[in-house]
Amino acid sequence: MESFIDDVIQPDGWLPWLGTFGLKTCWYTEFNNYGPGSSKVARVKWNGIKTIDRQHALDFTPERFFKGGAWIKATGIPYTPFLIRAIAMYKYSGHVMDR
Repeated sequence: MESFIDDVIQPDGWLPWLGTFGLKTCWYTEFNNYGPGSSKVARVKWNGIKTIDRQHALDFTPERFFKGGAWIKATGIPYTPFLIRAIAMYKYSGHVMDR
């Protein structure tokens, strides 16, 4: 999500895992990516390919998906808790977030 996708990514974007494994049970999505490999025009047309909006994408950010602020910050590992392009500048200190 909101990642630079270079031209090393094939236009179809996704490959089956092992035969049809995952094609009927998993879903796949991309959100607001950019770069020469980011076009979704030629992506595979599987049933599991979904389009999500910004609100739904936020559910998969480190902060919301696995409460990253509660434990990642303490490790000292740099991370971005929310969508990168949604936050021009942010400060993360405890539970205070300036967006």
